[in-house]
Amino acid sequence: RRLVDSEFAAVLTRLLKPGGRIWIKSDVPLCVSEILKTLAAEPGISPPVEFDQADLPLSHRERACMEAGRRILRYWVQCDQGAQRR
Repeated sequence: RRLVDSEFAAVLTRLLKPGGRIWIKSDVPLCVSEILKTLAAEPGISPPVEFDQADLPLSHRERACMEAGRRILRYWVQCDQGAQRR
């Protein structure tokens, strides 16, 4: 079961302050794609922005993936300034 579904995305949008970010990192492209698609369907969430590994500390999982030569996908989305709060 995935953490990010439409219900959770709605909660995040409601709780985030305008300008608040959701950071997404994974070595599984399908997971990233599903998360981004779910978040994109939520009003008030910006399009995804790719970020560099230096922007956040590396997790143990990221280090292991990088050592194994697996690519880590990294994106953030933001709660728009004008988003209506539910």
